[in-house]
Amino acid sequence: MTELSLREQIVFLADVWCETTGRSRSRLSTLLFSSGRRLDSIVCGSDLTTGSFERAKAWLSGHWPDGLAWPEGIDRPTLMDQHDASG
Repeated sequence: MTELSLREQIVFLADVWCETTGRSRSRLSTLLFSSGRRLDSIVCGSDLTTGSFERAKAWLSGHWPDGLAWPEGIDRPTLMDQHDASG
């Protein structure tokens, strides 16, 4: 996998999570950002703060489907990172 930007990482992780769980991108977007359209706006080039990125990635890591390998080339947050991102 080529190196992904931070926005591309969140979208990629979100799409893998949605495909595996059967949930829609808008539902996941609501869970991550309290806005059902936020992931789609990121896909279209909207920016994302560092804090939002870290919280979203930590949430995905903590809710990653059992038995599904975390994608290679994307650092997975540790439990400590997940705790720090949650506030």
